[in-house]
Amino acid sequence: MYDKGLPGAVVFYNESADQRLSGNGFTATIQHQFIKKSWQTRTSFDFQQGFLNYLDSSYLNTQGYLSSDFWNQQYTAQTQVSKVVKPWFKSLYGISLKNEQLHSNQLSIDPARTTLDQILGFHLTRKGKQQQQQSVSVQLGLNGIDEKRPLSNKQKWNFLPAVEIAHSFNLDRQFAIGYKRVVRQPSFSELYYQQIGNTSLKAEVGDLAYLRFCNWQFTKKVNFQTVLQPFFTYTSNKILAIPTKNLFIWSIINVGKSQAFGTEVTQNVFYSMKKASL
Repeated sequence: MYDKGLPGAVVFYNESADQRLSGNGFTATIQHQFIKKSWQTRTSFDFQQGFLNYLDSSYLNTQGYLSSDFWNQQYTAQTQVSKVVKPWFKSLYGISLKNEQLHSNQLSIDPARTTLDQILGFHLTRKGKQQQQQSVSVQLGLNGIDEKRPLSNKQKWNFLPAVEIAHSFNLDRQFAIGYKRVVRQPSFSELYYQQIGNTSLKAEVGDLAYLRFCNWQFTKKVNFQTVLQPFFTYTSNKILAIPTKNLFIWSIINVGKSQAFGTEVTQNVFYSMKKASL
């Protein structure tokens, strides 16, 4: 639960403005894992529910204030099945179905979205000399949406491939190079929230290439893992918020094409006790 004020550019021309954002959220998840010989299955069911209220007590209208309510619900069911066909070959299949719904006193029609994701993957491993190991992972993903918007309906399919080649040195160092395509649908907040929402938004489609260096240091009770990952992304229909009307009114828009690059550094520490780990 939250209740907070909203400072921003509006204070420069209306010092008496009193805008507040309040809401709450609830999440429930059930997970199950089944392992038998060469088979492994993971299944989960997820439910999310949220409420958001935007209140502007000094809004200039006939009521003298503005109060907007948004209720959202999300149901997700997914399962993933993997099988070790050979010691050097592993296959994977996964499917996910998600339904999102939004209700608001500001919308004439309640929007809804159903998303279907499927993935087929293969992992090949080759052991070399002195505990060295090479591996290749290939994934073929298919993402489909069926969306109802106040002004139109939308159906779209996206093909999402991914590949990674890795080489391990003596089980404590690994180098990998990979590529994958990802897609991000605009959130309901980006589509419908107040003046900044844009119901014409398209999905982001990104191509990501990366390198990954992973190093392990083992001690009797504490293990350290350091991951260094340079990356480069090329994105079309990037979703950003910029001031399209004036300095004080921002909007969410697609900005065409963008490029980004950087490096992620992750440090993990694992501590082992007799009956537990941290």
